[in-house]
Amino acid sequence: MPSLLGKIVFVKHRHKKREWLAILSTNVTLSFEEIIRIYGMQWDIEVFFNACKSLLRLDKEFQGR
Repeated sequence: MPSLLGKIVFVKHRHKKREWLAILSTNVTLSFEEIIRIYGMQWDIEVFFNACKSLLRLDKEFQGR
């Protein structure tokens, strides 16, 4: 049976000090800083795709790869 290891990183919201973001990584060899850096890059990609779909009016029939 595979092991179920993970690392959770809690990040405080910059402007709302009482809000936190929890990031789960299954790669336990990464440092906390690296997990946050990778999550930030992935989030930028998600925001880009959502903006493209919205601005170009690409609905459900479009799939980005």
